[in-house]
Amino acid sequence: MRRRGWAWLMLAWLLVGILCCESVGADKTYTNSTVILAEDKSYDDPTTSRSLNEEQQEQQTRVANYITVASLTLYEWEYLRTLPREIMMYQRHMLRRPQVILFLLIRYGTIPALILPSWTLWNHFTNSTQCPKREQITVAVVQFLVACIFSWRTIAIWRRKRWVIILLVFLTSAIFGVSVGLLYHSSDAVTYNGACRPSVDSDDNAKAPSGVNAVKWFYLTSMIFDTVTLVLSSYKLIYYANMGRKLQTPVYHDSFESYRVNATHTNPSKELPEPVVNNSTRRSSATKALKKIPSGMNSIARFPFRKILTVLQWWSSLTPLVARLIANGFLYFFVATAFNVVNFVLEQVNSIHSKSFLTLYSPLMCVLCQNMILTELDAVWSTYDADLDIPGRRFVDRVVGTQGEQRSRMSELDRFQEFVSELEKQQGSSDSSTLPKRGEYGTKDIDSSMQSQADKADKSPRSSFQTPLQVRRSSLDPTDSKPVSPRHLHPTMAFWTQAPTPSNELDPRAVPSTAPVSINTSVVQSDHARSPSESLPQLSATQQQRAIRMAGL
Repeated sequence: MRRRGWAWLMLAWLLVGILCCESVGADKTYTNSTVILAEDKSYDDPTTSRSLNEEQQEQQTRVANYITVASLTLYEWEYLRTLPREIMMYQRHMLRRPQVILFLLIRYGTIPALILPSWTLWNHFTNSTQCPKREQITVAVVQFLVACIFSWRTIAIWRRKRWVIILLVFLTSAIFGVSVGLLYHSSDAVTYNGACRPSVDSDDNAKAPSGVNAVKWFYLTSMIFDTVTLVLSSYKLIYYANMGRKLQTPVYHDSFESYRVNATHTNPSKELPEPVVNNSTRRSSATKALKKIPSGMNSIARFPFRKILTVLQWWSSLTPLVARLIANGFLYFFVATAFNVVNFVLEQVNSIHSKSFLTLYSPLMCVLCQNMILTELDAVWSTYDADLDIPGRRFVDRVVGTQGEQRSRMSELDRFQEFVSELEKQQGSSDSSTLPKRGEYGTKDIDSSMQSQADKADKSPRSSFQTPLQVRRSSLDPTDSKPVSPRHLHPTMAFWTQAPTPSNELDPRAVPSTAPVSINTSVVQSDHARSPSESLPQLSATQQQRAIRMAGL
């Protein structure tokens, strides 16, 4: 409801501003158009180097007023909407963060680029010497702040790689130098209604054929920088998104694979002869190809839908932080590129409204950058809420796990780092651990309490994602066939009072023993009655289950 109220308020302000500008512009146009009709001649427009008639002059002034009011309204609406967030940032620990510093810079660095064009458009000047010098430099400053935001963002995504830092610092400096050089040589000229507007050439002669349109190349430099930063950041984010794909695919190790390979291998001397191809069948190959055309057309028609479905499935498996970074990058790129391309085309065709859209560049970039910084700030520093249905949340839970209240105080950035480290640990443990086969050590008796704990492990939804039991092997005599001690199955039991057993009891090379193991329940009960500080650390349900299977119980 609050957002709707602010939206209606800004819409009303926009309508009032348009009506006021319409009345002011109509008065100025009427006074000057009377002179034009009396003298019966057209007017040379310095913004396009074209001769405009009365109708074109009125249309150009009206559109320029609308765009200026829209720019001011857009900035004021965004400023009021994000004012509560800005007040929360004025804290000592918050002001040290680079996101907050860049947010404040782009927020207040855009104000000069809004005030100067509005003042020069709605004020009345008699000659071009009264126009402010180098007015367009303020737009170059806004572009430099946008470049700093995206350079910092890309460097953070690449984890401060040295070559990325050097590349982006050089590119940002080059873009800023080119923009300042282009807009520095642009000048303003007085139009028929007394407003100062950017002119095409660097001198005051609007008919000079050697005039350079610096604003057109300014849009081109912006597009080049946006493309480079988007490619760098998107490549690394997609790499992060595909880090844990192998964990979703179950891997089965088949012991009889080598036997099947040997069985399917045939001797070349015993191979069957090649079948004789019938001529009639060969002639009908063209007919078969024609019959396959409908199925081929069907597969071609379904290809875009399959690709879209694949992309949606891939997007649903992303972590919240990676999904937010990718979405913000593409959203800014599409909006900014569309704006720059449209203005570049208008400058190329020498439209009468081309210079009017330069006023809209600064507030539009400010709104996009502010929203991007705020959403990414929330994604990085917000607390974890397990109840939210965010893409990739369940996949992260399967890898990292949940720990109740302690997990709720963890930020998304820390959770993502833990997610990456857990992936590496699980992959390393799965490569190093080798478990013996089931039934290798014979059948033994087991206590009912241990069996109930093993049954609980089967019902655990996250049991398959815990760290596997690490089996110790030693270099003792492999012929030692002493029975397996149950203390290896449940370390909390007080079997350390018994005689020591060899350390190679779980070694697969040991000769299995068929003698059953008897468990003293009194000793077990006395051990469970011990205090928590004296008892040994408990094994998880999955570790108990795997230990039981390794022992062949």
